[in-house]
Amino acid sequence: MGTTPLDKSRLSSLFGEAVLVLPEAFNILEQYYGNVQVSPNCTIEPHLKEVSTRRGLCFIAGLVNCDGHPYSEAVLIDGDDRKVLTRKRLCDGSRCYEVFMQPCDQIILHRGLRIGALICMDAAVGDNAAAIAEQQRRHGALLQEFAQWTETKLLCVPARFGSSEPVGKSESAKQRGTMKQSWQIEPSYPIRRS
Repeated sequence: MGTTPLDKSRLSSLFGEAVLVLPEAFNILEQYYGNVQVSPNCTIEPHLKEVSTRRGLCFIAGLVNCDGHPYSEAVLIDGDDRKVLTRKRLCDGSRCYEVFMQPCDQIILHRGLRIGALICMDAAVGDNAAAIAEQQRRHGALLQEFAQWTETKLLCVPARFGSSEPVGKSESAKQRGTMKQSWQIEPSYPIRRS
């Protein structure tokens, strides 16, 4: 059986249609759950912009802000276009970012898609009554806004997994009694899908 040669022109044309979602805190190159606060690598975002411009790619990147407060953000990068879609509002115990306390979710039209984002555990339900109520309100508002649009919808969830061991950290936090339960991906309240 022979192999099919790679059609580089077809591959290249797909770049102009691609939206790539990169993990949360993509510009944190050190241990995410360390005992000391680490600073973001501020060369990552300009590099993503350069790759986006050169290849025609659109990124939704989870980045820790380098200008001012170190908020964890979901940022759309598409050539010269840069838009913050959301900031992380829940704390996962990392010292790499500050929690953003204001409403900040945006759904934008880009490349013919309605794009919104939640960062990692912001897409989860919460672990106490107050957090559950807030997450229901926040998720409900996003779903209502998505429902009013006819374009294809894309909800991006940049999340940090892998060497950071978030499940292991949440399990050890549960054992210490500093976390009531590990966060869940599936919400425990009904979501109406249109």
